[in-house]
This record gives sequence, structure tokens and C-alpha cells, in this order.
Amino acid sequence: MIRILSIAAAAALGAALPASAQEAAPANRSCELHVWPAEDFHTVYYGWGHGGTVDGGFKQRTGYARLWVDPLAMKRQAEILSAQPIPDLLGLLDYRMVVHPQRLSSQVIRTSPGRLVPDTPPCYAELVVDTVVLQHNVLHGKGLNVIYRFRQFGAAPAPERTFGTFVVAPVNLVLSDKELPEPTAFAAEMERAYVATIGEFATRLQAPPKKAKRKP
Repeated sequence: MIRILSIAAAAALGAALPASAQEAAPANRSCELHVWPAEDFHTVYYGWGHGGTVDGGFKQRTGYARLWVDPLAMKRQAEILSAQPIPDLLGLLDYRMVVHPQRLSSQVIRTSPGRLVPDTPPCYAELVVDTVVLQHNVLHGKGLNVIYRFRQFGAAPAPERTFGTFVVAPVNLVLSDKELPEPTAFAAEMERAYVATIGEFATRLQAPPKKAKRKP
């Protein structure tokens, strides 16, 4: 099983992206947005009579599409995240973005009541890319499913706002259990879908809260 994506593939959507996760610095440096990538992406397939095995294609299970393993490895995710205007997308116009190169453990993500980074300014927010999964369903098509978790803090130890949800971006790929997809096109489509989920999450984060329905 080939487990290393061609270098040429990574160039498809951003040869000019940063080589390492760095900071994007707006004028006001008193506020910080910290961003973390997810672990290398996974796949799941639901077909006729079989399916549901996570990474079945990577494990060479019969009937599962063969795929490149690392189009969205942690390092590449950090590069893509660094290249996006995430503070502006999230409505945090005066925030400096700090992208971390390594993922957080599932336990840390789910059990940390306070800030994930100590000694940060009072004006502080976090965006964690929790999970990245390429879903293939014979009934509903293919899509990149990304789970995001956002928290915003003030002076208090507890967050003032929390919001988490999954976003699915449709994927235009022909997948086969007989051969690997063309690497450059596969990487480009995965990265395009990944960026699309960032924008969709930002839209949902800034949407006005739904009004509670009045009881009749």
C-alpha cells in the first residue's frame, strides 16, 4: 500500500502556502486566536451489504476504495490553516492567529474546562479541528466531514462562548477499489473541500441564534 502522497500533489492548491505553521498578525496584538489541526484524515464507506469499517481502503478490505493516506496530514492542515484569514472569517477582526503544528489529544479536547494555552491574553479564543473523515455513501455520495470546536474567553477562567459542529463539504471524486486515484487531483480536491468547511463553519458560528419556539 502506497502511504506517501507525491510532492507534486501537495502543490495543487497552494505551492505558495507557508512551509510551517506561523502567526498572522493584525494590528492589535492584545487578542489571540489559537488554532490546532486534526490528526491525519480517515475514511469510512457505506455500501450495499458491507461498509462501516474506518479506513477500510487503507487496510485493503475487499470492496473499499483505495485512497492515498496523507493528503491532509497534520503538517499540511497546519499550512492550509495558516494561509486562511480565519480571524476575519470568524468575526475576530482584532485577533492575532497562532496555528499550532501538532494536534491535541481527544482527552484534552473534551475534558479541558479552561484555556488550552496558559499565559495568554484575556482576549483569547480557540479553534480546534477535531476530526477529518472522507465519507463515501452509495446513497448520498462523497463528502469531507470535519468537526470543529470553538471557544472564546474573556477575563474569567471559563469560556464566554462555546460552539462545536460538523461540516460536510461535497467531494467530486471517482473512487475505485481497483486502483488509487490520480494523486495531484486527489490532493487538490481534498484541500479544496477542507478550505470549504472552514468557510461554512465560520458562517454557522456567526449566524444569529435561533429563537426558541413558543409553546402553544
